[in-house]
Amino acid sequence: MECNRKTRTDDELRAALKHLNYEINMLQDTIKFLGKENIPTPVEYALLESFAIHARVLIHFLYPSGKIDKDDVLAWDFFQRMGGKPQDWPDEPVSFKTARTRVNKEIAHLTYHRQRVKPEDKGWFYAKFGEEILTIVNHFLTAIPPDLENTASHDMTGVKKYTHRVVSTSSTELDHYRIQCL
Repeated sequence: MECNRKTRTDDELRAALKHLNYEINMLQDTIKFLGKENIPTPVEYALLESFAIHARVLIHFLYPSGKIDKDDVLAWDFFQRMGGKPQDWPDEPVSFKTARTRVNKEIAHLTYHRQRVKPEDKGWFYAKFGEEILTIVNHFLTAIPPDLENTASHDMTGVKKYTHRVVSTSSTELDHYRIQCL
């Protein structure tokens, strides 16, 4: 996506990285806690909803769609600073488009669509999907200019290490992490 947006200052981009760091940490933490045993059902649902909302925020950051507000922080803001997105930037995965719709229809808004979702389609493969998001987030983090990253250094370095650990986990191991709500 290339768009006509205000060019952000380095200070604005550095501040945005701190908020991006929060979104990444929340996604990772919800994955970690959803994987624990004996979570009370309401807590499990709250964690899953938190995971879905933070996933949606990161998807919109990486691949904005629909209404884009002028104050939304987007990966494109950083790509502008770099002279364009990296040549090896991946196309948006189909799973992101599906998740965006699911979060909107099944979690963020009270809809009639929820009533039509079959029980077998209500599950969220949160660990596998989180891995997919974090892989692209990690790709973004390795592409941003070092002078921006270094200002938020310790936070982003820790995020890169953790994303690498999550991404390195075997996909078959992640397949069984599935939660179903209502």
